[in-house]
Formats: sequence, structure tokens, C-alpha cells
Amino acid sequence: MSWLRGLAVAMSAAVLVVGCSSGGESESTTSTPPPSAAGPVLNGLYKIDFDVAKRTQLGAASPRTEPMSARWALDSHCAADNVCIATGTRIKPDGSPTNIQGTLDLIDGNWVMVIAEDSKCRAGGQPARVLGTWVLTPQPNDTLTGTWTEITTGPDCPWVVQMPVTVTKQGDVPEGVQLIDPSAVEARKPSKAQAFSGTYTQTITTQPPDGAPGVLTIDVATFCVRNTDECASTQATAIENDPQLTPLTFAGDRWTYRWDRGEKSCGPGMPERVRSFGNDEILFPAPSENPIVTLSGTRRIEAGEPCPTQQVFDLKYDRMVAPPPPPAAAPAPAPGG
Repeated sequence: MSWLRGLAVAMSAAVLVVGCSSGGESESTTSTPPPSAAGPVLNGLYKIDFDVAKRTQLGAASPRTEPMSARWALDSHCAADNVCIATGTRIKPDGSPTNIQGTLDLIDGNWVMVIAEDSKCRAGGQPARVLGTWVLTPQPNDTLTGTWTEITTGPDCPWVVQMPVTVTKQGDVPEGVQLIDPSAVEARKPSKAQAFSGTYTQTITTQPPDGAPGVLTIDVATFCVRNTDECASTQATAIENDPQLTPLTFAGDRWTYRWDRGEKSCGPGMPERVRSFGNDEILFPAPSENPIVTLSGTRRIEAGEPCPTQQVFDLKYDRMVAPPPPPAAAPAPAPGG
């Protein structure tokens, strides 16, 4: 197994969190929104079907067989400047509303919603925070397709579960369900962390440099609870052809990720074994830019007693820029010209 696999951003976490599909609460009021400007429309009762056969954990295939679905009542409004907002409430099987509500924003042609919930690590029971994220692309015939991603943040049990979803309109908003007026919702204010997005090269260099650095291509997506700096980023890559998807927790001026590397021997012929952990810390750049082009940080591989050790690596992210399109071909000469 290469040293890059052993030190790469994606390590299988040793703990699971109690899963949750969405969360958050907001005050519910009766709404009759004014006529919307032209734009995508979400209005009615929608069924969300999860493609459990394509479920992944930390990027690795983890299919399920039991079906999974949810229903949401949604209403949307598009202003004259084509800023579109939708509000929604999750619906119980009997048609009554739950206390789970959310707001969706139309961003680059996709409806995006991020809902945060409190949870606990399944191993150890430490408090955990889970961000349920939805990215849905409108399709013909009142359908949408996209991805649901559940990101567990914090140092104790970082985790990412992901599934494709299909959303189908089933009818009108159920009688008695009151939705927040989307035209009255505060405008979206993007967090500074959302500037960390796109495809990057990640360079991993030992301290002091020893041999050639490791280089990975990383696809980064950042999700934030609406109008807050509660954010998490996902890093998608492949290591020795194995897909990996790992979480970064954003707080203040940095992203962090801590993972359990499991136990290993203290050394040849030694009976003792030690558990080690990886710790990534990536600093928000100053001055900032959007999108963020370059970031730097450190990776520490640490082990405790009975044989404490520490290795330190430099991390550097450089955003890849798509090459410009080739110049247009010169027009063909006119006949006889």
C-alpha cells in the first residue's frame, strides 16, 4: 500500500452517526404569495425517492435494499431580478405537516437546501452536528433530479453519506398545511466559506521535505446553513482507483478534519500496538478571493502511548482553471475566391 494511500485525505472513519434526513425549525405562517416573476416553480406536494442502490459512505459503495422516500410541500417565488426562493415543510404519511422546515435557493440553475440537526456519534455517544444538503436540478414534467448528501461535522465522528434522488410532483399542497411565504423570506447571503469550491490539486509534502510530494486531484463542494457560517466542505478524489469522499468542518478561519487511522504495531518485534489519528487543518486565505485559488495548511499524523509519534506534512491546494476553448476555425474561402 503506497504512502499516499496511508496519508491521503480520505480514511475510513471508525464510527457512525445516527442518520437524519433533514431538520431545523422555523415559524410557520399562512401564505398567499404575490404573483411570481418568470422562473422555475416549486408549488405543491412532492415525493422524494432515494436511489438506495447507489448509496455511498465516504465515497465507497454502500448500497441498501429497503426503499427510502420522503414527501415535502413546497412553494416558490421568483423576484424580477430572477432571484428565486422556495419554502417547504416535510409531510407525514397521513398528510399532516412535521416540524421540519427548510428554505431552498436557486443557485446556478439548481435548487439548494441545507438543514442542520443535532445528533450523536454511534460509537461513544459524543454530540454531533449533521448537515443534510440537497442539490436539485429542475427537469421537464414537474420533476427534479439531484443529490442528497448527509455530512457529519466535528472532530469525533466525521462522516459523509450520499445518494442520488428523484423528486416528482404528486399534487397540490395538502389541505391544512401552511407554508412560509417565500416572497417574505430574507435574501440569501452567501458565507465566505462557499468560495472554496471547484477542482484543486492537493500537494502533500513532508516536513522537512523528503522525496517527491504526493499530489491528488480534489473536487470540492461547500455547503452552508442558509445565511450562517455553519459550513462543511466535501472532498472527492480517487486513491489507487478507489473513490473517496471526505468532510471538512469550517469554523472561524479554517477547515478541519480528524480521522481514525486504526491500530498498528509499535515496531518490529514489539507486542504493543498504538492507535493513530490524522488531523488536517486548512486556513482560510487572507486576503480572501472568490473563488479561492490557493489555500495552505498542515496534516499531522499522531499516535499516543505506548509509543507516541508525530509526523507533520504541508498541505497546499491550487485551484485548477479549465483551459480556454480552442480558437474558431477560419472560415472557408468563398468559391472561386
